[in-house]
Amino acid sequence: MRTFMKIWLAIGLISIGIGIGLTALMTFVIAAKSNNSIETFTIDETYEKVTSLDFHIAYGEVFIKEGKEFKITSNNLIFDNFESYVQDGTWVIEDNAEDYIDLFGVNLPIDNLISWDEDNSPTITITVPEGFVAEDIALLLNAGYMEADVLRSKKGTFKVNAGSLRLKQVEVYDSSEFHIGAGEMILDEMKLNDIRVDVGVGSIKMDGNITGTNDISCGIGKIAMDLEGDEKDYSFKIDYNLGNVIINNMNFHKIFNKRDMVSNSDTEFNLDCGIGSIIIKTNE
Repeated sequence: MRTFMKIWLAIGLISIGIGIGLTALMTFVIAAKSNNSIETFTIDETYEKVTSLDFHIAYGEVFIKEGKEFKITSNNLIFDNFESYVQDGTWVIEDNAEDYIDLFGVNLPIDNLISWDEDNSPTITITVPEGFVAEDIALLLNAGYMEADVLRSKKGTFKVNAGSLRLKQVEVYDSSEFHIGAGEMILDEMKLNDIRVDVGVGSIKMDGNITGTNDISCGIGKIAMDLEGDEKDYSFKIDYNLGNVIINNMNFHKIFNKRDMVSNSDTEFNLDCGIGSIIIKTNE
């Protein structure tokens, strides 16, 4: 009983701290809006000889679509903060907000949050050729919303600090990493191998096929996986802390049901759950 009380006390204190931090942030943003005027510009460019993607977005709405060429169009970009160019085959998009606030380890772009409202929020549309397979893809979203219709790559790194990233179809053939701070990530129709997932206080939802050796770590957030295949196609090793691990409605906990689910499968999951939750479903 004392253990459960300590857990809920810790969760309560963390929630209070997050609430205080967000309140302070919004107070600062609202106060600064009325005294801030930022110059913006529009971009419409195409590129050639692209082999990799490296996109760092501070804030805004980003849509990645398939088309006939490598192209970017956008408006309401902050002048001197935004760059888009190709270097050594890598298409780089940098949204270099100069001022950030560190909220529980998550860097939030103050420049962009202060200047944002419904009328001037940056909207970025990125086009890649249909069937394009990148050597490497790196996507970083600090705040806002990013959505990709189709992404294919040999390697990939995807990171969300406080925003929302949705990948409608994603295929990464060699290895990939997914890092979530206080935001969320949604992966549909995924085909992945040798993945690393790290969630802080946010969440990730994954649907599709995963192979290889996979390291899954959750702090106080939530990880939900809907995997193709049967339960016997996977092997699960669990590092028990205070959180819950649920595999096909079977609850594994440090106190109640402390064991692994080991099979002869070549696909292995190493699960590390802090005080959050990891929920995995298969076709059973």
